[in-house]
Amino acid sequence: MQNKYGQALGLWELNIGRDESQGPLVLRPKKGDNFRLGKILTNERNRTDKSLMLEQIGSFIVELIAREEKPNNDQEREDLEFYVESNITNLMSELLVAFRWTTKEKLEEQEKQLSKNLNPQLS
Repeated sequence: MQNKYGQALGLWELNIGRDESQGPLVLRPKKGDNFRLGKILTNERNRTDKSLMLEQIGSFIVELIAREEKPNNDQEREDLEFYVESNITNLMSELLVAFRWTTKEKLEEQEKQLSKNLNPQLS
């Protein structure tokens, strides 16, 4: 049985790229994961080079997934890396909510605002 702190941390269920028969992949954050994510998000160099930030977040997500479902060979590892790269925006959103850097509601509001800014005629 977990103590109250372990219960508060919770689990992150990753659903992207999985069908219903597989169920969600349950990722368990470990000590230091949130600090590592914080370093990636607040790194000054990443603020000016968004592609570098996405690459680092992608590597972080690959490690989280590989911890729970280890690739059996180089091809599986390459497929996992390609999967993360192809779904980086959705995975990053899930990651930020899971690690409590934001909420789903705030992300949805930002998406609406971005959509309005990109398509003013639809507003």
